[in-house]
Amino acid sequence: MRKGQVLYFHCWRKNSYGNLWVYGRVKGTRIHGWMSVANFRSVHGSLYPVCDRNKDKERA
Repeated sequence: MRKGQVLYFHCWRKNSYGNLWVYGRVKGTRIHGWMSVANFRSVHGSLYPVCDRNKDKERA
């Protein structure tokens, strides 16, 4: 992603180190994937569902 782009969050997961990751889509594109929340300057909203582990495997 480039600076200023928006990522629409679909769901999130914490890894074994306690880091929060979100699965989402880049606004205006069909590009989707995982990104660490540490890469974002700001996050608006927080009512996103936890990603289903079985669906995670299907995306890999």
